Amino acid sequence: MECLTMVGEKLLDYTLAPLARQVGYLIFYKSNVKELKEKAENLQHARERVQQRVDAAFRDGDEIYNDVHAWLQKVDEVGTKVECHIQDDLHKKTWCSSRSFPNIWMRHQLSRKSKKMMQEIEILKNEGQFEHVSYRKALDLIQNLSSATGDMDFGSRVEILDAIVETLRDPNVNKIGVYGMGGVGKSTLVKKVATKARKEFDVVVMATITQNPEVEKIQGQIADMLGLKFSNEQSSIGRAGRLLERLKKEKNVLLILDDLWGKLNWSEIGIPSPEEHKHSSNKISISSEMQQRSCKFLMTSRDRDILSKLNSQRYFSVRPLKDIEAWELFKEKAELVESIANAELLSIAHQVAQECGGLPVAVVTIASSLKNKRISEWKDALRELKNSAPVGITGMENDVIYKTIEVSYENLKDDLLKSLFLLCGMLAPIISIEFLFQCSVGLDLFKQIPEIGDARNKFDSCIRKLKDSCLLLEASSSNEYQIHDIVQDVAILIASKHQHPFIKRNEILEQLEEEQMKNCKTMILCFCDLNDLLKRLSCPNLTFLCLINQDPSLKLPNNFFEGISGLKVLDLAYMRFESLPSSFDLLSNLCTLCLHYCSLGKIEVIRELKVLKVFSLYNSDIKQLPQELGQLTQLQLLDLSGCSQLQLIPHNTLPSLKKLEELYMEDSFANWDVNDPMDQQQSNASVSELDNLSLLTALVVHIPDERMLPKVLTFERLQKYKILIGNVWDWSSETGTSRILKLWLSTSIHWRDDIKRLLDTVEELHIGKLEGAMNVLPALNNEGLSQLKHLYVTYNDEIQFVINSFGGIHPIDLFLNLESMVLQNVMNLERLCSGPFTGESFSKLKIIKVKNCGKLRSLFSASLARGLPQVVEIELEECFRMVGVVCNDENAAGILQFPKLCSLTLQSLPQLLGFHYEGNALGTSDALFSQKVCLKSLLFQFL
Repeated sequence: MECLTMVGEKLLDYTLAPLARQVGYLIFYKSNVKELKEKAENLQHARERVQQRVDAAFRDGDEIYNDVHAWLQKVDEVGTKVECHIQDDLHKKTWCSSRSFPNIWMRHQLSRKSKKMMQEIEILKNEGQFEHVSYRKALDLIQNLSSATGDMDFGSRVEILDAIVETLRDPNVNKIGVYGMGGVGKSTLVKKVATKARKEFDVVVMATITQNPEVEKIQGQIADMLGLKFSNEQSSIGRAGRLLERLKKEKNVLLILDDLWGKLNWSEIGIPSPEEHKHSSNKISISSEMQQRSCKFLMTSRDRDILSKLNSQRYFSVRPLKDIEAWELFKEKAELVESIANAELLSIAHQVAQECGGLPVAVVTIASSLKNKRISEWKDALRELKNSAPVGITGMENDVIYKTIEVSYENLKDDLLKSLFLLCGMLAPIISIEFLFQCSVGLDLFKQIPEIGDARNKFDSCIRKLKDSCLLLEASSSNEYQIHDIVQDVAILIASKHQHPFIKRNEILEQLEEEQMKNCKTMILCFCDLNDLLKRLSCPNLTFLCLINQDPSLKLPNNFFEGISGLKVLDLAYMRFESLPSSFDLLSNLCTLCLHYCSLGKIEVIRELKVLKVFSLYNSDIKQLPQELGQLTQLQLLDLSGCSQLQLIPHNTLPSLKKLEELYMEDSFANWDVNDPMDQQQSNASVSELDNLSLLTALVVHIPDERMLPKVLTFERLQKYKILIGNVWDWSSETGTSRILKLWLSTSIHWRDDIKRLLDTVEELHIGKLEGAMNVLPALNNEGLSQLKHLYVTYNDEIQFVINSFGGIHPIDLFLNLESMVLQNVMNLERLCSGPFTGESFSKLKIIKVKNCGKLRSLFSASLARGLPQVVEIELEECFRMVGVVCNDENAAGILQFPKLCSLTLQSLPQLLGFHYEGNALGTSDALFSQKVCLKSLLFQFL
């Protein structure tokens, strides 16, 4: 009986439970559909959170995991299915009416489908709990490696390239050496090897060693290629340990060490020594090579013996280019076209190319310098090249390189260009362009140009000409220059004939010969042991002294400058001075004084520097400037950038600097006194004092409180400026413009005419709070801000229109040069533009980004959108009332196109109905979309 009871219960379970479930589909039809909607909305919220993390990771340059992409796609697909299910016309047949009964079967099927979709959503939601959505991929720096010698594939180079790659595949070889004379193209060759070797190795790393290896720089290069970030490692030893640990985790590693000059301390850098692999390679069979850890070395040097001492197993000699190869490269760089009309010029050019000896660096340098020159200049260059090099320069390498680069030097013609080139060579390999300019002024290279602004323009022109001649190279930063090491060597050789420079870096100085010290005009000592030198420095002809210190305990004796009183340029870096040496007062000829990264106390002795033109305290620790600064009546440039501890500039000191043209105070003094003529106790400088500097053309300054501003400013004479008004701004700027203004004003001071005149020239404008201003134009400017290139409006709750010319009758020109516009947290913004404007307005706009503008319903009117042919990027986020990117207006006829648009981001726009909104439907006339699309597919397409 008990058995029958159990059987009966089981039968009920198998019959009643399914029956109850099927009946439940009918009973809970409405609640199932409603619950499906809620779960779908929750899933979309989860998707938005994941998408935000994905977007943030993408902006940081991270790689997104494939399963995250797949999950987002599945969510979109499920969302589309749910939307179609809910909107299905079959739901209407489940309703009761006076004419018909509900379709029970349809009600059951729809409810059942809703339940299954809920289960699918739950599974997806659980799968979307990602701990990480991205990973940091190592930068592909190998692919981006460039060379000054061009990228032409010559037969002789391809042959060596293929041989090296084949040797790298040999399991019994792990140390390969490449050697050749300087400038022959070794670096270019191994960069090409690196590109090909990426298919053969898990990791390819390249580092340039140079004659004076800088451990931290080498470590940085390797870390960048590994995608490794040093976090807690403050010392080079710590970084070395982290690098070695990282490299040991890879199975197959190719280390390319370029430009070796001798033995290298491998452990100090953090790379395994070739000696560690001396015998291991014999244990690796071809079949098991990929399963065992292997580290191979490809090394380059000018000296084969150096590679031999490093136990290289195979050697490859890189020889000069063959004549035909050199000629092809020469033609490309000189932009020569072979034709009968150019027969005479081509004949001379052939001879010039032959004189370059097949060295790519020489070919490129001389060809570039002769590009577009007259035939007489070609003939003169050929004559110079055929002359022998000076005594002491021997051997094919030195002879050819010296002659070819010297010809480029002589071909400069202008003495100013020549002097700048030699100065570049002595300060190289990488140096700040601003420091180079300051030194140039001090050495009287611009003595025929009295105004420093004009001298800067001439300087910029000269640097561009030197780069065009390939004597200088582009650096990674626009504020620096770089020079090929071979060209640098020749520049120093040329300079040695006249300036007798003494240049040492990272060395312990030996005894200087009396004759050497007597003739020396330029002395550059970087991170050297200076203690012995300080006791015996006597150079009567020295005009330029640069000491970059590495010993924090080093002190200059008071009589230090007695033997070098003829200095024109003095650069002291990383030194500590309780007070400057008393012998400073002997430097009566000093024109440029740089005290960079110094800790400074009393510097009153500078009052004796009567002819000083440039004074730079860049990034120095100084708390107050002396009153004696005002006695530097010839000063033209004062750089206080980075002096974040500076709190006091004595009252009425700045107005004494009548010849001052450039004043830089970025991340520096901001403790201005509020100007009060009745205050007899005022001790600190006030902003009004700057108005007394009638020659001021460049100004970088922070005014944290608008009350510090005088009643009238005459800043309209400024040609270059970066002015921050308000205490909320930082110094960041990525546009590279020279006239930047940032405003945060709690009073209506922006209505003043002097502020409006300053806005006539602004190129980059940041607007925060603007008391009483409901628009940018015409509230700030009546001329349409014709010079403005970049506009940022942030955290403003009053502005309703960027432009409001509604009261105007005739169209006006607005934002003729505007390239980018960013509007963020402008909570009451209703429209960009109101009123008539010309078709030229906004015509150069390329980028527009809008975020969290709660009242904005559309971005452009159709008439404005048709005048934006240059737009490449549109980004809209968190505009919760926006219904369309473009909305129709009275001038809406015609086809809407954005021909250059390549990036469209639409995110968190819950009321968006389409890109081109025409009231209640999506437009079909615009060229971006060939058919009507729902919001979901629009987001999917452009996010």
